[in-house]
Amino acid sequence: FYLLENCMESKKQLPKLYVSCGTADFLWETNDKFAAHAKQLGCDITFHKEDQMGHAWRFWDGEVEKLLRTLL
Repeated sequence: FYLLENCMESKKQLPKLYVSCGTADFLWETNDKFAAHAKQLGCDITFHKEDQMGHAWRFWDGEVEKLLRTLL
């Protein structure tokens, strides 16, 4: 949050952000708050959530493919 706010205040150009998290992941709440805050600050962010998915390779494998398609 601090780094994002610092970059926005100093008018630094940020890359597009891609955040993805499963709702059963222990990091879900933090990622959800970060994505909402980034949108509020005007960042170009894509936030993808997957219901009932936890902190696991099975989830990440699929998300890497989605990210690569987004970059192309």
